[in-house]
Amino acid sequence: MLLARPRLILLAALLSLAGCHSRPAGRSEEPWVISPIVALEALQAKALYYNGPAWAALLAKRPDLLAEDDRAVEAPKHRNFDQAAQDPDFFRRLDRQFRFDALLLVGDPSLYRPLLKHLLETSDWRLAYLDHTSVVFRRNWPESWKPEALAPLRARMAALPKDVRAYVLGEIANKLVGVRRLADAKTVLDEAEQTHTKVPEVWIAKANLQMAKKDWNGAIESAGRALKLDESSNQALTCLSQSLYASGHFREAFAITKQLVAKIPDAPAILFHHAMVAHEAHEYEAEIDALKKLVERADRAHWSATGYRIFLGQAYLADGDAHNGLEIFTQVLAAPDLNPEQRKVAEDRIEQLRKVEAEREALRK
Repeated sequence: MLLARPRLILLAALLSLAGCHSRPAGRSEEPWVISPIVALEALQAKALYYNGPAWAALLAKRPDLLAEDDRAVEAPKHRNFDQAAQDPDFFRRLDRQFRFDALLLVGDPSLYRPLLKHLLETSDWRLAYLDHTSVVFRRNWPESWKPEALAPLRARMAALPKDVRAYVLGEIANKLVGVRRLADAKTVLDEAEQTHTKVPEVWIAKANLQMAKKDWNGAIESAGRALKLDESSNQALTCLSQSLYASGHFREAFAITKQLVAKIPDAPAILFHHAMVAHEAHEYEAEIDALKKLVERADRAHWSATGYRIFLGQAYLADGDAHNGLEIFTQVLAAPDLNPEQRKVAEDRIEQLRKVEAEREALRK
Protein backbone atom coordinates (compact mmCIF):
# COMPACT_ATOMS: atom_id res chain seq x y z
CA MET A 1 0.00 0.00 0.00
CA LEU A 2 1.38 3.42 -0.91
CA LEU A 3 2.30 5.82 1.85
CA ALA A 4 2.42 9.18 0.11
CA ARG A 5 -0.49 11.06 -1.46
CA PRO A 6 0.62 12.17 -4.93
CA ARG A 7 -2.16 13.29 -7.23
CA LEU A 8 -1.47 10.45 -9.63
CA ILE A 9 -1.79 7.72 -7.02
CA LEU A 10 -5.05 6.54 -8.52
CA LEU A 11 -3.52 6.10 -11.93
CA ALA A 12 -1.48 3.26 -10.42
CA ALA A 13 -4.54 1.65 -8.90
CA LEU A 14 -7.47 2.23 -11.19
CA LEU A 15 -10.91 1.33 -10.06
CA SER A 16 -12.64 -2.02 -10.00
CA LEU A 17 -15.87 -1.23 -11.82
CA ALA A 18 -19.12 -3.10 -12.07
CA GLY A 19 -20.21 -4.04 -15.57
CA CYS A 20 -16.87 -3.65 -17.34
CA HIS A 21 -18.08 -5.99 -20.05
CA SER A 22 -21.82 -5.60 -19.93
CA ARG A 23 -23.68 -6.21 -23.15
CA PRO A 24 -23.63 -3.31 -25.61
CA ALA A 25 -27.27 -2.42 -25.00
CA GLY A 26 -29.51 -3.45 -27.85
CA ARG A 27 -26.56 -4.16 -30.11
CA SER A 28 -25.42 -7.77 -29.84
CA GLU A 29 -26.57 -11.22 -28.84
CA GLU A 30 -23.23 -12.81 -29.71
CA PRO A 31 -21.92 -14.54 -26.55
CA TRP A 32 -18.29 -14.12 -27.57
CA VAL A 33 -18.72 -10.34 -27.68
CA ILE A 34 -19.59 -10.05 -23.99
CA SER A 35 -17.73 -12.98 -22.42
CA PRO A 36 -14.19 -14.42 -22.69
CA ILE A 37 -15.18 -17.30 -24.96
CA VAL A 38 -12.51 -16.54 -27.57
CA ALA A 39 -9.75 -16.32 -24.98
CA LEU A 40 -10.77 -19.65 -23.44
CA GLU A 41 -10.99 -21.59 -26.71
CA ALA A 42 -7.27 -22.16 -27.13
CA LEU A 43 -6.11 -21.64 -23.55
CA GLN A 44 -3.98 -24.44 -22.15
CA ALA A 45 -2.32 -24.50 -18.75
CA LYS A 46 -1.14 -27.03 -16.20
CA ALA A 47 -1.23 -24.49 -13.38
CA LEU A 48 -3.48 -21.50 -14.12
CA TYR A 49 -3.84 -18.28 -12.16
CA TYR A 50 -7.12 -16.47 -12.83
CA ASN A 51 -8.66 -13.29 -11.46
CA GLY A 52 -12.16 -13.07 -9.99
CA PRO A 53 -14.15 -12.30 -13.17
CA ALA A 54 -12.46 -15.21 -14.98
CA TRP A 55 -13.71 -17.92 -12.61
CA ALA A 56 -17.36 -18.09 -13.70
CA ALA A 57 -16.36 -18.26 -17.37
CA LEU A 58 -13.85 -21.00 -16.64
CA LEU A 59 -16.44 -22.98 -14.70
CA ALA A 60 -18.98 -22.66 -17.52
CA LYS A 61 -16.71 -23.14 -20.54
CA ARG A 62 -13.41 -24.68 -19.42
CA PRO A 63 -13.82 -26.54 -16.11
CA ASP A 64 -10.92 -28.75 -17.18
CA LEU A 65 -8.61 -25.84 -16.32
CA LEU A 66 -9.89 -25.76 -12.72
CA ALA A 67 -8.87 -28.19 -10.02
CA GLU A 68 -11.81 -30.12 -8.59
CA ASP A 69 -11.70 -28.14 -5.32
CA ASP A 70 -11.67 -24.82 -7.18
CA ARG A 71 -15.09 -25.39 -8.77
CA ALA A 72 -16.92 -24.50 -5.56
CA VAL A 73 -18.07 -20.90 -5.08
CA GLU A 74 -16.46 -20.68 -1.63
CA ALA A 75 -13.14 -22.28 -2.59
CA PRO A 76 -10.34 -20.70 -0.50
CA LYS A 77 -8.22 -20.22 -3.59
CA HIS A 78 -10.68 -17.62 -4.98
CA ARG A 79 -10.05 -15.25 -2.07
CA ASN A 80 -6.29 -15.68 -2.36
CA PHE A 81 -6.36 -15.13 -6.11
CA ASP A 82 -8.47 -11.97 -5.64
CA GLN A 83 -5.96 -10.62 -3.16
CA ALA A 84 -3.07 -11.42 -5.49
CA ALA A 85 -4.58 -9.21 -8.21
CA GLN A 86 -4.10 -6.24 -5.86
CA ASP A 87 -0.89 -7.37 -4.13
CA PRO A 88 2.05 -8.48 -6.32
CA ASP A 89 4.05 -9.68 -3.30
CA PHE A 90 1.22 -12.01 -2.37
CA PHE A 91 1.00 -13.15 -5.99
CA ARG A 92 4.67 -14.12 -5.84
CA ARG A 93 4.06 -16.15 -2.70
CA LEU A 94 1.24 -17.99 -4.48
CA ASP A 95 3.43 -18.46 -7.54
CA ARG A 96 6.11 -20.12 -5.44
CA GLN A 97 3.43 -22.46 -4.11
CA PHE A 98 1.63 -23.32 -7.37
CA ARG A 99 4.27 -22.48 -10.00
CA PHE A 100 1.80 -21.02 -12.51
CA ASP A 101 2.54 -21.39 -16.19
CA ALA A 102 -0.27 -19.08 -17.38
CA LEU A 103 -2.23 -16.12 -15.99
CA LEU A 104 -5.75 -15.34 -17.25
CA LEU A 105 -6.93 -11.81 -16.47
CA VAL A 106 -10.49 -11.01 -17.51
CA GLY A 107 -12.23 -7.65 -17.47
CA ASP A 108 -11.12 -4.05 -17.40
CA PRO A 109 -7.42 -3.61 -16.52
CA SER A 110 -8.54 -1.61 -13.50
CA LEU A 111 -9.58 -4.91 -11.93
CA TYR A 112 -5.99 -6.12 -11.71
CA ARG A 113 -3.88 -2.97 -12.13
CA PRO A 114 -1.26 -3.65 -9.39
CA LEU A 115 -0.59 -7.18 -10.66
CA LEU A 116 -0.55 -6.00 -14.28
CA LYS A 117 2.03 -3.33 -13.47
CA HIS A 118 4.20 -5.97 -11.81
CA LEU A 119 3.93 -8.38 -14.74
CA LEU A 120 4.87 -5.68 -17.24
CA GLU A 121 7.97 -4.80 -15.24
CA THR A 122 9.24 -8.32 -14.57
CA SER A 123 11.34 -10.55 -16.80
CA ASP A 124 9.76 -13.97 -16.28
CA TRP A 125 6.26 -13.21 -17.61
CA ARG A 126 5.29 -12.06 -21.09
CA LEU A 127 2.05 -10.99 -22.68
CA ALA A 128 1.00 -13.96 -24.83
CA TYR A 129 -2.59 -13.11 -25.75
CA LEU A 130 -4.94 -10.11 -25.84
CA ASP A 131 -8.50 -9.55 -26.97
CA HIS A 132 -11.43 -7.33 -26.01
CA THR A 133 -12.22 -9.28 -22.82
CA SER A 134 -8.95 -10.75 -21.59
CA VAL A 135 -5.19 -10.82 -21.46
CA VAL A 136 -3.03 -13.89 -20.91
CA PHE A 137 0.53 -13.88 -19.63
CA ARG A 138 2.82 -16.91 -19.85
CA ARG A 139 5.99 -17.71 -18.00
CA ASN A 140 9.18 -17.44 -20.07
CA TRP A 141 7.15 -17.12 -23.26
CA PRO A 142 9.48 -16.86 -26.28
CA GLU A 143 7.84 -13.87 -27.95
CA SER A 144 5.53 -11.10 -26.75
CA TRP A 145 2.08 -10.73 -28.26
CA LYS A 146 1.84 -8.73 -31.50
CA PRO A 147 -1.19 -6.92 -33.01
CA GLU A 148 -1.13 -9.30 -35.99
CA ALA A 149 -2.47 -11.96 -33.62
CA LEU A 150 -5.85 -10.16 -33.72
CA ALA A 151 -6.49 -11.47 -37.25
CA PRO A 152 -8.81 -14.35 -36.21
CA LEU A 153 -10.80 -12.01 -33.99
CA ARG A 154 -11.07 -9.49 -36.80
CA ALA A 155 -12.51 -12.23 -39.01
CA ARG A 156 -15.25 -12.79 -36.43
CA MET A 157 -15.87 -9.07 -36.17
CA ALA A 158 -16.51 -8.70 -39.87
CA ALA A 159 -20.11 -9.91 -39.55
CA LEU A 160 -20.97 -7.64 -36.63
CA PRO A 161 -22.99 -4.42 -36.93
CA LYS A 162 -20.80 -1.32 -37.00
CA ASP A 163 -21.63 -0.20 -33.49
CA VAL A 164 -20.79 -3.61 -32.03
CA ARG A 165 -17.58 -3.73 -34.04
CA ALA A 166 -16.67 -0.32 -32.61
CA TYR A 167 -17.47 -1.60 -29.12
CA VAL A 168 -15.10 -4.55 -29.53
CA LEU A 169 -12.38 -2.32 -30.98
CA GLY A 170 -12.80 0.13 -28.12
CA GLU A 171 -12.38 -2.65 -25.56
CA ILE A 172 -9.28 -3.92 -27.40
CA ALA A 173 -7.84 -0.41 -27.32
CA ASN A 174 -8.56 -0.21 -23.61
CA LYS A 175 -6.63 -3.45 -23.02
CA LEU A 176 -3.75 -2.12 -25.10
CA VAL A 177 -3.59 1.01 -22.97
CA GLY A 178 -3.55 -1.24 -19.90
CA VAL A 179 -0.52 -3.19 -21.16
CA ARG A 180 1.24 0.04 -22.20
CA ARG A 181 1.02 -0.51 -25.94
CA LEU A 182 -0.03 3.08 -26.52
CA ALA A 183 0.86 3.29 -30.22
CA ASP A 184 -1.07 0.10 -30.93
CA ALA A 185 -3.96 1.41 -28.82
CA LYS A 186 -4.05 4.61 -30.88
CA THR A 187 -4.18 2.61 -34.13
CA VAL A 188 -7.09 0.46 -32.94
CA LEU A 189 -8.86 3.46 -31.43
CA ASP A 190 -8.64 5.38 -34.71
CA GLU A 191 -10.25 2.40 -36.42
CA ALA A 192 -12.99 2.30 -33.77
CA GLU A 193 -13.76 5.99 -34.24
CA GLN A 194 -13.93 5.54 -38.01
CA THR A 195 -16.29 2.60 -37.55
CA HIS A 196 -18.83 4.31 -35.24
CA THR A 197 -18.57 7.46 -33.12
CA LYS A 198 -21.61 6.97 -30.91
CA VAL A 199 -20.33 4.09 -28.79
CA PRO A 200 -19.40 5.08 -25.21
CA GLU A 201 -16.67 2.42 -24.92
CA VAL A 202 -14.77 4.10 -27.75
CA TRP A 203 -14.70 7.41 -25.86
CA ILE A 204 -13.83 5.66 -22.61
CA ALA A 205 -10.86 4.01 -24.32
CA LYS A 206 -9.85 7.39 -25.73
CA ALA A 207 -10.05 8.92 -22.25
CA ASN A 208 -7.86 6.14 -20.86
CA LEU A 209 -5.32 6.67 -23.65
CA GLN A 210 -5.29 10.40 -22.97
CA MET A 211 -4.83 9.78 -19.24
CA ALA A 212 -1.88 7.50 -20.01
CA LYS A 213 -0.38 10.45 -21.90
CA LYS A 214 -1.34 12.85 -19.06
CA ASP A 215 -3.64 14.79 -21.35
CA TRP A 216 -6.10 15.54 -18.58
CA ASN A 217 -8.19 18.09 -20.47
CA GLY A 218 -8.55 15.74 -23.40
CA ALA A 219 -9.52 12.89 -21.07
CA ILE A 220 -12.14 15.09 -19.36
CA GLU A 221 -13.62 15.93 -22.75
CA SER A 222 -13.65 12.29 -23.90
CA ALA A 223 -15.19 11.06 -20.65
CA GLY A 224 -17.84 13.75 -21.02
CA ARG A 225 -18.66 12.51 -24.51
CA ALA A 226 -18.99 8.96 -23.19
CA LEU A 227 -21.36 10.17 -20.48
CA LYS A 228 -23.53 11.96 -23.06
CA LEU A 229 -23.97 8.57 -24.74
CA ASP A 230 -24.42 6.64 -21.47
CA GLU A 231 -24.90 8.81 -18.39
CA SER A 232 -24.84 5.74 -16.12
CA SER A 233 -21.42 4.50 -17.26
CA ASN A 234 -19.24 3.81 -14.22
CA GLN A 235 -16.15 3.60 -16.42
CA ALA A 236 -16.80 7.05 -17.85
CA LEU A 237 -17.48 8.52 -14.40
CA THR A 238 -14.24 6.98 -13.19
CA CYS A 239 -12.23 8.42 -16.09
CA LEU A 240 -13.78 11.82 -15.42
CA SER A 241 -13.07 11.75 -11.68
CA GLN A 242 -9.48 10.56 -12.18
CA SER A 243 -8.77 13.26 -14.76
CA LEU A 244 -10.28 15.96 -12.57
CA TYR A 245 -8.27 14.67 -9.60
CA ALA A 246 -5.00 14.52 -11.55
CA SER A 247 -5.51 18.06 -12.86
CA GLY A 248 -6.15 19.46 -9.38
CA HIS A 249 -9.94 19.93 -9.62
CA PHE A 250 -10.56 18.19 -6.32
CA ARG A 251 -14.01 19.54 -5.50
CA GLU A 252 -15.35 18.53 -8.91
CA ALA A 253 -13.70 15.11 -8.62
CA PHE A 254 -15.23 14.66 -5.15
CA ALA A 255 -18.72 15.29 -6.53
CA ILE A 256 -18.16 12.49 -9.05
CA THR A 257 -16.72 9.99 -6.55
CA LYS A 258 -19.73 10.59 -4.30
CA GLN A 259 -21.89 9.41 -7.18
CA LEU A 260 -19.74 6.32 -7.69
CA VAL A 261 -19.81 5.37 -4.00
CA ALA A 262 -23.58 5.81 -3.93
CA LYS A 263 -23.92 3.48 -6.93
CA ILE A 264 -21.33 0.87 -5.86
CA PRO A 265 -20.90 1.26 -2.09
CA ASP A 266 -18.87 -1.90 -1.44
CA ALA A 267 -16.25 -1.76 -4.20
CA PRO A 268 -12.84 -1.43 -2.47
CA ALA A 269 -11.07 0.49 -5.22
CA ILE A 270 -13.94 2.96 -5.55
CA LEU A 271 -13.90 3.53 -1.79
CA PHE A 272 -10.14 4.07 -1.88
CA HIS A 273 -10.39 6.47 -4.80
CA HIS A 274 -13.14 8.35 -2.98
CA ALA A 275 -10.98 8.56 0.15
CA MET A 276 -8.00 9.99 -1.73
CA VAL A 277 -10.12 12.54 -3.54
CA ALA A 278 -11.89 13.47 -0.29
CA HIS A 279 -8.51 14.09 1.36
CA GLU A 280 -7.46 16.58 -1.29
CA ALA A 281 -10.90 18.22 -1.15
CA HIS A 282 -10.53 18.52 2.67
CA GLU A 283 -13.61 16.35 3.15
CA TYR A 284 -12.02 14.44 6.01
CA GLU A 285 -15.19 12.90 7.41
CA ALA A 286 -15.93 11.31 4.05
CA GLU A 287 -12.32 10.15 3.79
CA ILE A 288 -12.40 8.59 7.26
CA ASP A 289 -15.72 6.86 6.59
CA ALA A 290 -14.42 5.29 3.36
CA LEU A 291 -11.14 4.14 4.92
CA LYS A 292 -12.89 2.62 7.94
CA LYS A 293 -15.02 0.55 5.57
CA LEU A 294 -11.88 -0.62 3.76
CA VAL A 295 -10.18 -1.60 7.02
CA GLU A 296 -13.25 -3.51 8.17
CA ARG A 297 -13.56 -5.29 4.82
CA ALA A 298 -9.88 -6.28 4.78
CA ASP A 299 -10.08 -7.56 8.35
CA ARG A 300 -13.14 -9.68 7.52
CA ALA A 301 -11.39 -11.19 4.51
CA HIS A 302 -8.17 -11.77 6.53
CA TRP A 303 -6.24 -9.53 4.16
CA SER A 304 -3.61 -7.09 5.30
CA ALA A 305 -5.21 -3.78 6.34
CA THR A 306 -1.92 -2.12 7.35
CA GLY A 307 -1.79 0.24 4.39
CA TYR A 308 -5.41 1.27 4.83
CA ARG A 309 -4.81 1.87 8.54
CA ILE A 310 -1.88 4.16 7.73
CA PHE A 311 -4.10 6.23 5.47
CA LEU A 312 -6.84 6.22 8.10
CA GLY A 313 -4.43 7.43 10.77
CA GLN A 314 -3.24 10.20 8.48
CA ALA A 315 -6.85 11.19 7.83
CA TYR A 316 -7.44 11.51 11.58
CA LEU A 317 -4.27 13.63 11.80
CA ALA A 318 -5.50 15.93 9.02
CA ASP A 319 -8.84 16.21 10.85
CA GLY A 320 -7.10 17.05 14.13
CA ASP A 321 -8.37 13.90 15.89
CA ALA A 322 -5.32 12.92 17.94
CA HIS A 323 -7.10 10.30 20.04
CA ASN A 324 -8.32 8.14 17.17
CA GLY A 325 -5.16 8.77 15.16
CA LEU A 326 -2.95 7.47 17.98
CA GLU A 327 -5.16 4.42 18.39
CA ILE A 328 -4.89 3.56 14.70
CA PHE A 329 -1.12 4.03 14.51
CA THR A 330 -0.67 1.91 17.63
CA GLN A 331 -2.48 -0.86 15.73
CA VAL A 332 -0.21 -0.25 12.74
CA LEU A 333 2.94 -0.72 14.84
CA ALA A 334 1.57 -4.06 16.06
CA ALA A 335 0.92 -5.37 12.53
CA PRO A 336 3.02 -8.46 11.71
CA ASP A 337 3.43 -7.43 8.06
CA LEU A 338 4.72 -3.91 8.78
CA ASN A 339 7.70 -3.03 6.61
CA PRO A 340 10.47 -0.56 7.61
CA GLU A 341 9.07 2.28 5.50
CA GLN A 342 5.63 1.89 7.02
CA ARG A 343 7.10 1.71 10.53
CA LYS A 344 8.94 4.99 9.95
CA VAL A 345 5.74 6.64 8.72
CA ALA A 346 3.77 5.36 11.70
CA GLU A 347 6.38 6.53 14.21
CA ASP A 348 6.56 9.98 12.58
CA ARG A 349 2.78 10.35 12.61
CA ILE A 350 2.57 9.27 16.26
CA GLU A 351 5.06 11.99 17.13
CA GLN A 352 2.95 14.55 15.25
CA LEU A 353 -0.25 13.36 16.90
CA ARG A 354 1.28 13.55 20.36
CA LYS A 355 2.26 17.15 19.68
CA VAL A 356 -1.32 17.91 18.64
CA GLU A 357 -2.58 16.24 21.80
CA ALA A 358 -0.10 18.16 23.98
CA GLU A 359 -1.01 21.49 22.40
CA ARG A 360 -4.70 20.87 23.02
CA GLU A 361 -4.02 19.85 26.59
CA ALA A 362 -2.03 23.04 27.13
CA LEU A 363 -4.91 25.12 25.78
CA ARG A 364 -7.37 23.41 28.13
CA LYS A 365 -5.18 24.36 31.09
